[in-house]
Amino acid sequence: DILLINNDLMERSVIQQVLEHSGHKVTYVETAQEAWKFITENGIRFVIADAADQEQNVHQLIQHVRSNQNLFGHTYILLLINRGQNGTLVASLGVGADDYLNKPVAPQELKARVSVGTRILSMGDTLLEARDQLDNLAMYDNLTGLLNRQAFYKIAQGELERARRASEGVSIIALDVDNFRAINVKYDHSVGDNVLQIVAQVIREKSRP
Repeated sequence: DILLINNDLMERSVIQQVLEHSGHKVTYVETAQEAWKFITENGIRFVIADAADQEQNVHQLIQHVRSNQNLFGHTYILLLINRGQNGTLVASLGVGADDYLNKPVAPQELKARVSVGTRILSMGDTLLEARDQLDNLAMYDNLTGLLNRQAFYKIAQGELERARRASEGVSIIALDVDNFRAINVKYDHSVGDNVLQIVAQVIREKSRP
């Protein structure tokens, strides 16, 4: 979805037609104030803002979006400026705009800039997903899905500190699987792995989060 901030009916119609023809859903508002409300309510990730007529308000919008980026991820902001409007361009890029396009808007250039923006957003999402997977691998045992030793020590340290502050007790259960070595010897390690997975599943089902 793309949010367009533009109060010029003719220009807005051209932009909307070009983008919808490229398969994008376009919603428009006339002011930056309306845009901020729409972004926060709908989690819009791509904004095209006309900075030619409402420069200061667009700058404030960019600042709001960047200062609240943790709420809905990176929002790609493409500015529309009048040719030669260098002061606006420098200021806008300085507060966090991603790209710009000169007016009057050329359809092919608009499609190209939007295509670049959507690719950047997609790559950013892929990187975040990969980082989350790496964090997960660093915390959890690959076989059982339970916290690994490193994560256990980290969490246990926090629990011990909390118990000390509150003068409360801490309980630890240590358990073993009977005849586990014999299972691995008699059958093979794949059967032993299955046993560990079943035990881990029972622990998860019978424990509080």
